[in-house]
Amino acid sequence: VLNKADGVFTKDDEELLASMASQIAIAIINARLYSALEQKVAELNLLFDVERELNQAYTQEELLQIVINKITQTLQVEAAMIVLLNETRDAFTLRTGKNIDPAVLNAADFTPECVWVNQVIQSKRIFVSNSPEQDKRLAQSAVLSKLPFRLKHLMSVPLLIGEEVIGVMGIFNKAQPNEFFRQDDIRLVQSLSSQIARSIESQRLREEKIKADRLVSIGNMMSTIVHDLRTPMNNILGFVELMPEEDDPEMRTEYAEIVREQIKSLTNMTRDVLDFAKGKTNILPVKYAVNKLIDDFARLYAKDVEKQGYRFEAECKAIGSVYVDPEKVTRVFMNIMKNALEAMEPGGRFSIRAIQTNGEIEFQLSDTGKGIPEEIRDRLFESFVTSGKEGGTGLGLAIVKKIIDQHKGRIEVESETGKGTTFKIFFKKI
Repeated sequence: VLNKADGVFTKDDEELLASMASQIAIAIINARLYSALEQKVAELNLLFDVERELNQAYTQEELLQIVINKITQTLQVEAAMIVLLNETRDAFTLRTGKNIDPAVLNAADFTPECVWVNQVIQSKRIFVSNSPEQDKRLAQSAVLSKLPFRLKHLMSVPLLIGEEVIGVMGIFNKAQPNEFFRQDDIRLVQSLSSQIARSIESQRLREEKIKADRLVSIGNMMSTIVHDLRTPMNNILGFVELMPEEDDPEMRTEYAEIVREQIKSLTNMTRDVLDFAKGKTNILPVKYAVNKLIDDFARLYAKDVEKQGYRFEAECKAIGSVYVDPEKVTRVFMNIMKNALEAMEPGGRFSIRAIQTNGEIEFQLSDTGKGIPEEIRDRLFESFVTSGKEGGTGLGLAIVKKIIDQHKGRIEVESETGKGTTFKIFFKKI
């Protein structure tokens, strides 16, 4: 305060000015605190928005693109890029940029001479230059020299998981005139980089888990398919071995017919699996005698089941026919029987019988196994549902359900833990 208009400053003036100065200081401090609080709230809101947007990404590439767009928008910069290290941390694999030619970015060789990248990897600290043109080391960078604009500001940020660098983020040129990277920008980027690194690593682990699960599913499916093919292949081998020992021409002819049917069954089974995967419907229904379905199945599989150490029983108490594709229905019986044998110890009994109920033919396929676990009974006919048995995925029963649905039939299951399971299949009698 200068030059009092009337006279000189008195003691009262000094006290008044001291009191006013104290109030002004308090007001300034409060304003600063309020400004800092506003800034903190804005940062928290930004972190929340970034987290929400990052959670919408389905792939790592999509995640990186969201990150780049958010960084350029939030910091108001001309361009940005992210390069991620591979699992061994000795080369950059995934690269994404904003306002940077993808060809330039993908061709860039981030050698040790590339200071703005390798320095942050070594130091694990943010590198900032608001006058990069005066730094000869930066002028030698191939990527920086090929940017479609004059480089005025540079911030290089390590993406850290714990103490390990998983990648580097480069941010270029504040867009507003007379602006440069300030301490507030650096602090904000530090907060964002931690969040971005966690999201990138989580997405990478999630993608690895998905790939691993897919490989397991494919392996399990292949195991199931091979397991399904094994039964007719064993039958073919068994009857081929019997043929040279059989003197009766009629029996050899019968064996040859069984082999032919089993080869045809193998072809149809592979087609069924492909059709199932593609969602195709392909049945050729004909009028077929119920007793012939039972007899055909017993003729094909009874000897093989007994050879494995199980009892096989077949019975037909129904007279009449059903309108079905006999090969597909035989596949249904075989899939259920395969599961039954896997559920039993040697000496167990598998039975198939047909009865007539209320204008329908009911096929009952029963075993004396352990029963179906309660936790999967409601999902038994879904793809890849299994109780964890070796070499099984539940694909066989999914195919069973699909074939029965194609025939406009229905299937029911009764199972008791420790006593066994019965599948009941219903087709309309004709």
